[in-house]
Amino acid sequence: MQRNGMKNTTVMAAAVLALLLPLGACDGTSSQNAANAVGAAVERVKSLLGVRNSGPGVVATVDGAPIYLRQVEGLYDMNNLGAGEGRTVTLDEVRADYAECLRTLIVQTLIRRELAALNQNVSAEDILRMEETVSSYYDERPGPDFDHWIEDAGLVPDLWREQLRARLELERWQAELSRSAAIGEAEVEAYIAAHPDEMEMPAHVEYLLVIGRDKARVEAMRQSRSRDLSALRAAGLEVRHLRRSVDSLPDILAEELSSLALGGVTDLRQMGGDWQYALLLSRQAKRPRTPAEMYTHAEQQLMEKRLPEVFDAWLADTLAKTHVRMVTPLMPHNAPRPAPPPPPRAPLHLLRGLAGSDAPEALEDGVGEVEADNEP
Repeated sequence: MQRNGMKNTTVMAAAVLALLLPLGACDGTSSQNAANAVGAAVERVKSLLGVRNSGPGVVATVDGAPIYLRQVEGLYDMNNLGAGEGRTVTLDEVRADYAECLRTLIVQTLIRRELAALNQNVSAEDILRMEETVSSYYDERPGPDFDHWIEDAGLVPDLWREQLRARLELERWQAELSRSAAIGEAEVEAYIAAHPDEMEMPAHVEYLLVIGRDKARVEAMRQSRSRDLSALRAAGLEVRHLRRSVDSLPDILAEELSSLALGGVTDLRQMGGDWQYALLLSRQAKRPRTPAEMYTHAEQQLMEKRLPEVFDAWLADTLAKTHVRMVTPLMPHNAPRPAPPPPPRAPLHLLRGLAGSDAPEALEDGVGEVEADNEP
């Protein structure tokens, strides 16, 4: 997807980031540090909203359908899984985050309503299958047996599953919107003619990325060169099966993988609090695309550019016909994203800049009937 043209889908994807991250990635100390860093600011935001506890206060309605504070809190926790350690979080930052989460939930409500009208609701079986994919990383069954993994990550199981549902709904709605953004043959041919540099299939590598906190355990599995996912996960390690173009890899990893024979492993490296290595499964050299591959590639590139525009148009039109009420402190103009602090001059390390708002532009600009609601 285009990085600069996907504000709507980016905020939706961020809402389920925790679905794809390792739920056990934060140990108790890190989780506690993160909680301490943001806890005071979160409590002040709740106080600002007039809510003293994590009760079911309504913070917005969409044509009368309520969105609750606990949903906003749950989404905030997912988006900030493992974040906050070692830094001070301000009231304005947390309020901006809460406001973005609320706007995300509003868009999710609108998507759910559209799918219901088309009789394309996401079923309980659909959600279970997706949970099965995630829980399989922990050699666990989906459902109640998986709850403790979710809770250990500091998340609420029913809210986590609600975002599983939202992810599936977004994918289903994007597929529906893409039908109205059909790419014509002439457009594809024009794209191919204008992008001769893309006629080549870049070199790819397929590998396992093995991650764990216990250095000795990770090194033991590295020495074994095991590619048995069940065995690696049974050892308490996270395993990701990846296929990437060589050009998209970090330089060090690309260089290491290029020198390995199939089945070989990279050096053990520490990343943050984890130790990791990669095991090479296969490699594919650069080669010309076939005509069919080039046509498919061009079609995908054109669709990725068009779909955000179609999504924006749908959202603006839908909001114009929707009665949305939000608590005053979380209205877009009352919860702007604070400017990032100026970079320090002395320390020789990189700081991650604070991201700007990914809230849908239609909601940022106040399209539609959006009223303040002072009664959470």
